[in-house]
Amino acid sequence: MKKFYITTPIYYSSGNPHIGHANTTIMADVLAKYKKLIGYKTYFLTGMDEHGQKIEEVAKKNNISCIDMINNNAKIFQELWKKLNINYDYFIRTSNDKHKEFIQKIFNELYEKGYIYLDVWKSKYCVSCEENILESEIKEKDGQKVCQHGHSLIDKNEESYFLKVSEFKNWVINFLNNNDVVYPKNRINELLSNFLNDNFTDLSISRTTFDWGIKVPINDKHVIYVWLDALFNYISALKINNVFDEFWDDETEKVHLLSKEITRFHCIYWPIFLEMLNLPKPSKIISHGWIVTKEGKMSKSLGNVINPFELIDKYGSDVVRYYSMKEVSIKNDSIYDIELLENCYNSDLANRYGNIISRVLGMTKKYFDNKIPKYIGVDNEINKTFHKKIIDFIVGIEDKINSLDVNEIVNYVVLFEDQINLYVEELKPWALIKEERIEEVQDFINLIYYAAQLVVWYLSPILNDATLIATKQMKFNLNDFCLNLERQILKNENNMLEESSPIFQRIISK
Repeated sequence: MKKFYITTPIYYSSGNPHIGHANTTIMADVLAKYKKLIGYKTYFLTGMDEHGQKIEEVAKKNNISCIDMINNNAKIFQELWKKLNINYDYFIRTSNDKHKEFIQKIFNELYEKGYIYLDVWKSKYCVSCEENILESEIKEKDGQKVCQHGHSLIDKNEESYFLKVSEFKNWVINFLNNNDVVYPKNRINELLSNFLNDNFTDLSISRTTFDWGIKVPINDKHVIYVWLDALFNYISALKINNVFDEFWDDETEKVHLLSKEITRFHCIYWPIFLEMLNLPKPSKIISHGWIVTKEGKMSKSLGNVINPFELIDKYGSDVVRYYSMKEVSIKNDSIYDIELLENCYNSDLANRYGNIISRVLGMTKKYFDNKIPKYIGVDNEINKTFHKKIIDFIVGIEDKINSLDVNEIVNYVVLFEDQINLYVEELKPWALIKEERIEEVQDFINLIYYAAQLVVWYLSPILNDATLIATKQMKFNLNDFCLNLERQILKNENNMLEESSPIFQRIISK
């Protein structure tokens, strides 16, 4: 069996989840479900990044212990994933004792290999990003030096352990250029010009100015840098659950999904860490764009932060999931807009998805008393043409799924939905009934019923609640569904369909 391992970044436990967290996690969940749909054995990991200076500072500011804060935040994130019908296999937390032990073991192995040395670290540092800032990256804002996101910088001058990543500069450049690993590909040019240049130096991997982190095993005055700690979650989680050998081998398709601001760590440092340890590398690193609003980047001061809990309460999880997969671009930044969401809801879910199911149920009731009739195979050109379109769709969508671009997958289904509606208008079953061409209408009902089953099947990784309603009304079981058209048509014969009731009610603008 083919295997697929997908991860989200582990989310930093210093605040509540926002729509960006939701979008990335929905995408990972959907891709895992699509891969499972086409026969892969899958493993889906998400979780929390729970160490670092920022967490220690936020906890002190809020007069709460670090452990209480991260426990509270983990519960909030898990509550959101439950409301969004996210089905992960494991929720990793870097405060997990087994993860800590694993990271210390990794540190020791890198040290024994001669890749780690002690020196003094002088740098500009962004606490919010937990990131060293190069001189070329420093910006000015209100007379203050800030990172690219506008966060204040501090001066660092302390003893630190360093990792000899500079020795792997040429190796990682070749890795990025010669492997189809980074998507979209334009991220590679950004990495080469901004980071893999003459300023590329060894990486500081320990801190002495705060305590909230995993202790360096050979010197407990130091804690391990949060990014060295965090990136290895992708392996420690598999080790903890005894599936490392199964899902971190060369045969498994290993995919990291993340937002573009952390591309540097995943596409430069992470492959280097793995190369130092002679471990397999990821198959694909998908670096998607940011979510913004009409006012620009979301911020509390602008009052434009989108709360995913509120969206779910108003529109339901299916709508939030579908809009994210259809309209939020992987390649570019995207405006998340409520008006666009409502338009997408009406056009795609009410007018296409819901309407197709309603038409199938309505015509089956009208012409055949709710029972799917026998398929005859009459020599009707319109039916034959649509039969071919069904076959082409089934073949084509697997390629879309394997591309891992959810926008393309959804748009491919939408195109097929439009072909279904066009088929109805071209065949005009109501006219055939008047002409008593009943056998042609029997074939039509079989083909459109099967096509509607395909739509429900191929949108089931996105639409959870709607799928349950649709399969109930249409009287078919996803677990028993067969992609072989002729075989499934035989199975469908004599199915008694339920009365149609709207799955998605149109939103009427006030």
